[in-house]
Amino acid sequence: MADTPTTFDEGTVNNIWSEIRELRSIVTSLQTRDTSADTASEMVTDFGDLDYRVYDSGGLLRLVLSGNDLFDELGVHANFVGLDTSAVVQFYLNANDGKAYFASGAGVIDVNGVTLQAQTYPATAMLMWNAQDTAALVGKIEVDYGGAAVNTGLRITARAHDNAVRGYIQLAAEDSSANKLAFMNLDGNGTATLDFTAVNGAVSTSLLYIKTKTTSTNAGNNALSLDTDTTGAAAAGLGSAIVFRTRNNGGGNSIQTSGYALWKWVDATVGTEDTQIDLAAMVAGTVTVVGSFTGSNFTVPGNIVGGGNFAVNPITIVAAATYTVADGDIGVKANFAGTVTVTLPSAASYPGRMLYICTVTANGVSSASGNVINLGNSTTATILGAVSGTWAILQSNGVSRWVMIAKG
Repeated sequence: MADTPTTFDEGTVNNIWSEIRELRSIVTSLQTRDTSADTASEMVTDFGDLDYRVYDSGGLLRLVLSGNDLFDELGVHANFVGLDTSAVVQFYLNANDGKAYFASGAGVIDVNGVTLQAQTYPATAMLMWNAQDTAALVGKIEVDYGGAAVNTGLRITARAHDNAVRGYIQLAAEDSSANKLAFMNLDGNGTATLDFTAVNGAVSTSLLYIKTKTTSTNAGNNALSLDTDTTGAAAAGLGSAIVFRTRNNGGGNSIQTSGYALWKWVDATVGTEDTQIDLAAMVAGTVTVVGSFTGSNFTVPGNIVGGGNFAVNPITIVAAATYTVADGDIGVKANFAGTVTVTLPSAASYPGRMLYICTVTANGVSSASGNVINLGNSTTATILGAVSGTWAILQSNGVSRWVMIAKG
């Protein structure tokens, strides 16, 4: 037997439609309703006691969204707060100023951008990067703030993944095609090649540019300091170098050392320290020391070529029984009523150096060390006999003797 359909009169139908229209109105208002409030806590009136809390798998509170200011509970004026496993606030939205805070309050996001501010004294604010594979620290930028009358410092650190590689820091200026026109590279491993390609032949290319502080006095400014340390006691040979590297014709990105300037100890004893400066250049494919400064000496293993004047000491007049030849001496004239004994420089220290010696009295001139080879190829102490107006030219053999090459 078929069901008998229900019949509604007109009044009943109108009531059903009225209920449907009212229900639709309520649903629509829930979807589009706006709430105006000066603070999030005022929304409690409209939404009830708004308080959402998220706990991790260990039951620790990690996130709070509340209609009430959480200052009394968590110590920050906020309605949205994230916490670490020690219940320390890591980020929050401030209920009073509308700013977003992170890194336990050290970082701020607002209309000025991102600001890192120190929270304690002395303080450090930093940005850090961790490796994706190991989560280890690989780089950081940090500012140390010491307060009034204390230096504030900025440190940029790059840390290598392991001991097989190195950390390096690079500051670069590029053109619109990403060509590096100026850069400074701090490399902790002394690699033979750079990690990028600079513009070849660009006259404006600057590899390192340092501008010193303007000073009101005409004095030297410390523009660049090179520190060389050692795990043991300092000794002769320890020093700091400026190395000059340029591209060669090896192809690819080949950068080759073309010369250097080296400052090193020759005597590291406290109180009697002496340094030597070595200048090296590429000679026939090998970087070779071409000049050395030691104290007041300048040693050149090759030839000195030039079209200008070469300043030396004026001729030295000796009016005493003994004389020690000075570093700048070339001509020595004996004018003493008796034999003059001269102490010649070490031949090994002055390879190729020449000395001109003469006497204007009838008295001889001799070497205190007997290290002269005369024209007869014999070792002797006699340089000049007791004859007025005689002269001799001596040249160092670079080992231990001064060789007489002419006399008259």
